[in-house]
Amino acid sequence: MATSRQDARVVQVCRHLRTKSAFIPNEEGSRALVEPTETSQYWCNRSGGATGPDNGFAHPHECTGERSCYLAAPLLLTGTGT
Repeated sequence: MATSRQDARVVQVCRHLRTKSAFIPNEEGSRALVEPTETSQYWCNRSGGATGPDNGFAHPHECTGERSCYLAAPLLLTGTGT
């Protein structure tokens, strides 16, 4: 199914946030950095662990602009996902 430009959106994520699902070379991989699942495991690429340099948890809901270590990176998501 083709995706229209109306379905596309740009979201900001922390450049340092990582999850194994993000390495899947399709939309699902990118979506994992924004919409976590119950089985997703995250880490901070800057600190190399489950917490960031500020000792806060590495997670899409936790890695926000309110943290001193946050570095915004735009991420284009298309479609509505599952």
